[in-house]
Amino acid sequence: YHSLGNYAKAIEYAQQWLALAREIKDRKDEGLALVILGAAYHSLGNHTKAIEYAQQWLAIAREMKNRFGEKAALGILGIAYNSLGNYAKAIEYSQQWLAIARSIKDREGEGVALGLLGIAYQFLGNYTQAIEYLDLSLAIAREIKNRQGEGNALGNLGTAYRFLGNYARSIEYAQLSLAIFREIKDRKEEGNALGNLGTAYLYLDNYAKAIEYLQLSLAIAREIKNRQGEGNVLGNLGIAYLNLGNSAKAIEYAQQTLAIAREIKNSLGEGGALHNLGAAFLKAGNLTEADKMLVNAIQVWELMRQMLGSNDANKVSIFEGQARTYRTLQQVRVAQNNPIAALEIAERGRARAFVDLLTERLSSGSTPLITAAPDPDRIRQIAKSQKATLVQYSIVYDDFQIQGKSES
Repeated sequence: YHSLGNYAKAIEYAQQWLALAREIKDRKDEGLALVILGAAYHSLGNHTKAIEYAQQWLAIAREMKNRFGEKAALGILGIAYNSLGNYAKAIEYSQQWLAIARSIKDREGEGVALGLLGIAYQFLGNYTQAIEYLDLSLAIAREIKNRQGEGNALGNLGTAYRFLGNYARSIEYAQLSLAIFREIKDRKEEGNALGNLGTAYLYLDNYAKAIEYLQLSLAIAREIKNRQGEGNVLGNLGIAYLNLGNSAKAIEYAQQTLAIAREIKNSLGEGGALHNLGAAFLKAGNLTEADKMLVNAIQVWELMRQMLGSNDANKVSIFEGQARTYRTLQQVRVAQNNPIAALEIAERGRARAFVDLLTERLSSGSTPLITAAPDPDRIRQIAKSQKATLVQYSIVYDDFQIQGKSES
């Protein structure tokens, strides 16, 4: 039932299998049932449940010294943490998975682990590192004639090149992956490939073609109950309509995206949906709602950066992708005739990584020394105490309007 995409049935039977295995104290079968449950919940977009079952299976696999089982559990954990936006954990588990796959000469597992590392670095904004891992994954998939792995690697490479602004290459890879997934009849990945094509055309400002592909992707996601895929597509449809000037439709799609992201606990999706809502409300002239949504988005982004621990390079790379929210909120606050609040957000964006570093280096014990970026009043106090003059400014290059007048 799992292979057929009927995850509800797969969970029903796996739960019965798990209960029976525990009753007769069969640890091997207990582990296999837990793997099916973890994989099924991941496929349904319930990554918290997937992690819960995979952690139980990982404990059993390690207890039984089952390297193949351990690898399977680590794989689910890496994928689930990636989906939740906890990239530090995703990389940690994927690296362990990769080490085991190489030690037991599992080329397919090695390729999948490399692909997952590529996805994690892609979400961190480190596209060069992402492409390096994804190229290795693609080479292995082609070497062992793993069409599924080849399609996955091509799709993810297309996404990485899209972020680098190489849209022609992005479309080329997305079309290659789409052909493979249609050939092997993988509906979920077919939908993802259509979504990737739609998103690439969105970046090319070809909104008619973007909406056409995104609607095809949305239909598949809803057909197979892929909630994460559905949320991603709705978010991109919202962006398309926002760029077409239809704020009402953009808000509608972004609200649906936000509901799904919160339901499946997808932090990246939640932050993106809140940002898109803020941008749509700004365009609609509802500055109060725009401000609220963007502040909430920044709170999500800062929580995600905290999950990266002490890895400053990853914090910087992920912030580059999140900085647009800080810039958009500055626009909102300037439009509200509140330049001091706009500069506070500019300072918050600039100072966040510095504050994290100071906290890590100067705090003692478990009590943080600094918990927030300095606000304008604190900055003025510092300047006064140091008898210094501080000049605050921020440049936002995106065009926007205040009371119908174009500004930049």
